[in-house]
Amino acid sequence: MENKYPEAVVTDGDGAMREAIKKFYPDATHQLCAWHLNKNGGENVKSSQFIDGFKNAIYSNFTTEQFKEFWWEMVKENELEGKAWVAKTYENKSLWAIAYLHDKFFGCIRTTSQREAVNAIIKSYVQKKGCIFEFMHNFEQALRDYKNNELVADFKSKFSDPVLTTHLRPIESDAAKTYTIEIFKEVKEEIMKPSALIVKERLIEGELKVYKLTKYCEDGYEREVVYDPLGKTLRCSCKLFDSRGIPCSHIFYVIKEEHMDHIPRSVVFPRWMKDAKIGFLNMDSNGGV
Repeated sequence: MENKYPEAVVTDGDGAMREAIKKFYPDATHQLCAWHLNKNGGENVKSSQFIDGFKNAIYSNFTTEQFKEFWWEMVKENELEGKAWVAKTYENKSLWAIAYLHDKFFGCIRTTSQREAVNAIIKSYVQKKGCIFEFMHNFEQALRDYKNNELVADFKSKFSDPVLTTHLRPIESDAAKTYTIEIFKEVKEEIMKPSALIVKERLIEGELKVYKLTKYCEDGYEREVVYDPLGKTLRCSCKLFDSRGIPCSHIFYVIKEEHMDHIPRSVVFPRWMKDAKIGFLNMDSNGGV
């Protein structure tokens, strides 16, 4: 990995692993697996109402104040004030709640399922009983098939054109040319959402334009987008770009309002682009960075 440490780590909450991460990856953001959290919640609290609320607490894009208010109201409604597991889980909230993690990049990885999926693929090639030679042979075959699937996905991204269906066709077309197929699907979802957004207030602060947005028929919903016309940069208070690497619907609303016909490269994450590997290969051929 060119001596680069991971920026984010997702685990099932093992105590020894947590201490090891603190020691060897001190700058990495540690997140607890959402699947394991829900599983533990179901085992420790026999209340479907609490489990539904717990899922909202994990995934909802609350502010920290909104999260705390939501959590204590949920605990009170379910009469769980003295429950040890509930108290311990709340203490570790910075390891699992989006409210405390939405400015950290995880690439939408919230569970350990990707690792487990790779384990399942390897298990289908490797037998429990066999010699080391057979293991290496079968392991290499598994890697070849895995890489072949990646090549097929790359080919589809580069040589197929998705059908354009939104009203912001120039933006959607630019997204289709820029992003891989899988990421384009997510970006397109965000491009479709601005129709429900409403400008609450526009402000000019020096060289910056500030858009305060609300949502149709949703009282209390508010997001703020700061646009710098000179640097062509956009920042949104929802921080979807920080955590996922794709522009949010609020940013696309401002792009529409400013009559842009393309997505500013300041909000295009290089990792999700069709030519991402080309840049990596060029860096690698030059001795890395």
